[in-house]
Amino acid sequence: MNQQAIEEAILDSIKQVRMHHPISGKGTVKRNGISELQRTLSAEIFQRINEKPPTVKEVNDMVEHHLFKGVNGYDHIKDRADIYLEVDGYEVIIEIDATRADQMAKKFVSRVSYHILNKQKIAKGLIYVALLYKGTQSMNIDECQKYFEFAKAIIENSNKQSSFLGYIMMDDSQKDVMYSQSKYQIPETFENLGLDEYMSYLQLHYSDNSVYQYRRAVGIVKDYLDKHSGKSIEECIKECIEKCKVRNTSTYLKAYQKWWGKYSG
Repeated sequence: MNQQAIEEAILDSIKQVRMHHPISGKGTVKRNGISELQRTLSAEIFQRINEKPPTVKEVNDMVEHHLFKGVNGYDHIKDRADIYLEVDGYEVIIEIDATRADQMAKKFVSRVSYHILNKQKIAKGLIYVALLYKGTQSMNIDECQKYFEFAKAIIENSNKQSSFLGYIMMDDSQKDVMYSQSKYQIPETFENLGLDEYMSYLQLHYSDNSVYQYRRAVGIVKDYLDKHSGKSIEECIKECIEKCKVRNTSTYLKAYQKWWGKYSG
């Protein structure tokens, strides 16, 4: 199974399972919800990849997996992955957390370090998944998405066969947020979105935020185009701008309007 097929199996499993295992409440109730999601999700991924259901032992081996056990010099570290499995030479690590950027980043550093230090196995790469659920009102989802960008950059520069997937499970009334390496790649059909002009602009006015805004703006148009295949890119851009004006006036969406307007063909 190739990398893309593994990623698709993971994302399809998350979409299938998350509706039946919402994480809510406090204390024991919340911990039990996370545990149920762990076991159900690992079983679903296993079945999609292996085309057969896992045994109880196989599920037990995937959840709360002791990562550093047997890694020379680091065996004393007790960090465990929420879900861990190996697929055709790839290590897959999935961490389930609230929308706390500091917690997500801390776990990411630990798990990537394990992958680098684990010299006993020769893996093609690491597929890392940050699966987040909505926490308290004070937890900043935009901050989590910013760290998704940083995680992606680290993964891409460490190993071209590794990848990062970010997924935020929103409330029933809101659409889930999904972030993957392929999410914001610029398709060839989007050449008239002014990528050349944008790259020239970045040479003079580079910032992490401007990169995020442009990628996200293109990602929104791409999603809209996929749902309205009979329309041109220019029509989709105009409609996205109008929807933006009517439904939301947040700072980020105002920035998206700027990029759509400035770099549309």
